Amino acid sequence: MTRLGADSPLKDPRIRVSSEYVFAPGVITRTEHYTAATPVEVARLTLEFASFSDDATLAGASVHFGSGTVLAFEVEGLRTCQAESTAATTNTNRPPVP
Repeated sequence: MTRLGADSPLKDPRIRVSSEYVFAPGVITRTEHYTAATPVEVARLTLEFASFSDDATLAGASVHFGSGTVLAFEVEGLRTCQAESTAATTNTNRPPVP
């Protein structure tokens, strides 16, 4: 993890993350474990995931897509999940739709 605010990112000793990827036919599972150096209170946690898939529907902490390569995005350990369209967003790298 890095800490911002200086001329360049600095290693942040307050928190570390370990990531594991498991590949199976048609599925990629990424599991992340965050560990704080000392106990900390978390006021808010935001996780963003972007894809070129469309027609998102929510089911608890899961998002299922009606079309596109990504079929679903599921999280554990979070109370809520929301989906937003990036179609009107001008700062994405989405290719033009013919």
